[in-house]
Amino acid sequence: MEQNINIDEFYQIIKKHWRIVLNSAIVGVILALIVTFVVMTPKYQSQTQIVATLPKQQQAQDTNNDVTANLQLVNTYKEFVMGDVVLEKSSRDLKRIGIKRSTNQLKKALQVTQPQNSLMFTIKAKDINRYDAKAIANIVAYEFQKNVQKYLNVNKISIISKAQVPQKPVSPKKGLNILIGLVVGIVCGIGLVFLVEMRDLTIKDEDFITDKLGLTVIGHVARISQQQLQQTTNARDFGMDQKNRKDNEVTTRRGRNI
Repeated sequence: MEQNINIDEFYQIIKKHWRIVLNSAIVGVILALIVTFVVMTPKYQSQTQIVATLPKQQQAQDTNNDVTANLQLVNTYKEFVMGDVVLEKSSRDLKRIGIKRSTNQLKKALQVTQPQNSLMFTIKAKDINRYDAKAIANIVAYEFQKNVQKYLNVNKISIISKAQVPQKPVSPKKGLNILIGLVVGIVCGIGLVFLVEMRDLTIKDEDFITDKLGLTVIGHVARISQQQLQQTTNARDFGMDQKNRKDNEVTTRRGRNI
């Protein structure tokens, strides 16, 4: 049975079952808090910034060509950072200071970013240990600077900003996770409300009888509150007591006359 729900009906349905939506939102926030503070492990991120310049034989070209060539080289450098040459040597260097990370683990932990039309790029390292994040970023940058000139015709690679120990974790994002939990909880609550309404087969208004079923309404039954029902019950019980008392009196009189 298809039913079209307008905004007013939607509001009335939500208003009727607002406790379901509220409880669902609370559950969503609680689950988000549990996932954020108990399940997820905080991760720290440290970064170092590097600037690359043109190869020596290209320095005499015009300025526009310089910029284009530099930008192309930066993309090559970014790939070189994530290559096996740099990562294998970085893994060995890290192992010497007590940080065991394979090349695959380093690839997952590293991110190389570059602002648009910039000769500078950033190596970011993410780890559950803030000190390890700093060490990974600095060692990878060092190995890149040391090895790139062996394989590419580079004039100069400058590390302009070394990685520092991060003070706060970058993930999980607590506020965002709680907001997501709240929104998901509200959406699930609304869905549950409409599921309850769909399973409720009671007739709620006169229009449904006349328009949907094509029947004629022959009468109305007024809604009786609990207080009115109690008063009616008390009045009926009182009337029954009075009737029984009169019947007993009539029976007693008849017995005396006999």
